[in-house]
Amino acid sequence: MTERTPVNIHVISEIRDGEETEKIEIQTSGEYYLKGSIPYLSYSEEQDYGSIRTIIKLKVAEAVVIRSGAVSMRQRFIEGAETLTNYETQFGSMQLATFTDKMNFKPGSGASGRLEIGYQLKIGEDQTHLHKLLISFKEAEG
Repeated sequence: MTERTPVNIHVISEIRDGEETEKIEIQTSGEYYLKGSIPYLSYSEEQDYGSIRTIIKLKVAEAVVIRSGAVSMRQRFIEGAETLTNYETQFGSMQLATFTDKMNFKPGSGASGRLEIGYQLKIGEDQTHLHKLLISFKEAEG
């Protein structure tokens, strides 16, 4: 059985589309656990269109964000590489191309750490958005 540690998670997502920048910030609780030597984070969030469960696989050279529920996707981030993912919602699905400019995971002591990702998200032929994702987590007290 995998030991799961309760953690506090802070997610900041910035999306730049031309001159416009949208910032989304989430503070939530979740779980940190290891599968073998690989750390994982897991949390749920409520959106207008339903509940989404997010699992993040944290490796030094790669991060994988797996979302299920109201949204279904498996997005891989590998610095200097482009990856493809299918993004599925109740309204339909589309293919997204992700080019990761920067990825940095710094594990802390115990159940804590910080993941920073800078990437370009391409939707279709002519829609590219610049994204910054910062996820920090630490063991919940008490």
